[in-house]
Amino acid sequence: MLIDAHNRFSDGQTVTTGSENGVLSDDKIDLGVTGRNIGVGENLFVVVQVSTLLAGAGDTCTVALVTAEYAALNSPTTLQTLGTFPAASAVGTQIVAKIAPATCKRYLGLLYTAAGSGALEAGAFKAFITHDIDAYTSYADNITIS
Repeated sequence: MLIDAHNRFSDGQTVTTGSENGVLSDDKIDLGVTGRNIGVGENLFVVVQVSTLLAGAGDTCTVALVTAEYAALNSPTTLQTLGTFPAASAVGTQIVAKIAPATCKRYLGLLYTAAGSGALEAGAFKAFITHDIDAYTSYADNITIS
C-alpha cells in the first residue's frame, strides 16, 4: 500500500477531548479548487487505522469523510460515513472504505465522533487516502494429487 504524505488525514492523532461532539482530523487535503470531483475513474480508498487502543465512556467511534470551503474545515459537509470502530478496538484495527464519487468543496478531512455516554478516554488514529490497498488473501489451492 502506497502512502503519500500529502494525502494523509491523521498520523497518530489522539481523539479524546470533545470526541462526543466530533473531532476533525489534524491534516486536511487541499484539492486546489472548489468543485473537484473525486472518486470518479480509478478507485480511491480511505484507510483509517487504530494506533492507540480505544477506551472510555464513548464506546465506539464513527469516522466520516467531510469537505469544507476553508482549511479549518468550518461547518463541514459530510460526504460519506466510512464506518464505526467497535468498543475497545485494538491497535491495528482498520476501516477501509472506497470513496464514492462526490463533488467536493476545496478541502477534505475526517470527522471522528464517539458514541456512548461521553468522550473517548483513550484512542488515536492514522488515516490517509490511497490508490491501492492490502486486500490480498491467500487460500489453499484445493488441488488433490493422487
